[in-house]
Amino acid sequence: MRKQLYVAAALACSPLSAVYATEININPLGLIIGSLNGNALFTLTEDETTKVGPSFGYLGLDLGDVKLTATTIGVRFEKSTATQGYDDGAFFAANAGYTSLTVEETDSYSSTNCEATATGLTATGLVGYGWYFDNGFSSRVAGGYTVGNLDIEAQCDNEAETAAEAYGGLALEWTLGFRF
Repeated sequence: MRKQLYVAAALACSPLSAVYATEININPLGLIIGSLNGNALFTLTEDETTKVGPSFGYLGLDLGDVKLTATTIGVRFEKSTATQGYDDGAFFAANAGYTSLTVEETDSYSSTNCEATATGLTATGLVGYGWYFDNGFSSRVAGGYTVGNLDIEAQCDNEAETAAEAYGGLALEWTLGFRF
């Protein structure tokens, strides 16, 4: 039994042994409105031009009678056009994720309570440019397009509705990062 545990632990850690560098990126503008989003990228090639890792997002807004909470978790793949991955240059990125959104509204005058939840899958394609500094810090900008499909359930007092909605829209990104 002990041998199987060692083999399982070695297999679980083997993908990490192929990581050449790790990069953490955060959107600083989102912090102003209560949003935290970014990604952790692990370089998988010796020239550090191919990266993959988890992406995440959280938004919590309290607008008086309306409260909004959104979370996203996904995976990101990125390919740099630079000859070395941490040279300044263009990159292409793809994100796939799962999104959950809740909106609650309480009308204090009429005692009406409404709640809507939406869950679904999203996909984003981006083209961007990154500046990498010798001390490990980076700044990156990107633009692209996001598509997704949401399953929506809404309830207002005793009335309930459901719907499925496809959507698409512009995606913009600015992140500050650090690699180690």
